[in-house]
Amino acid sequence: MPGKKIVQEWQAADWKDNEHSTAVFELKKTKEGTLLFFTQTGVPERFRQAISDGWYEHYWEKMKAALGQKRPAVKQDEEDDEE
Repeated sequence: MPGKKIVQEWQAADWKDNEHSTAVFELKKTKEGTLLFFTQTGVPERFRQAISDGWYEHYWEKMKAALGQKRPAVKQDEEDDEE
């Protein structure tokens, strides 16, 4: 679906060279406007909590404040990955 889904290979600065994750942003039209659904797979276990906290602190909470929404629709990946 062009224009409605962004798939990005993602890597934090402190990850090993061979550690990469995939971040997916999907936009869904609703009667009230648009919902953003987010998933991220492949995050090394030792970084999961910090990455999750970082998305909220640096992105979702700021979007919420800017847009005046209750809580962004965010789904976190629970898949186990090797370190």
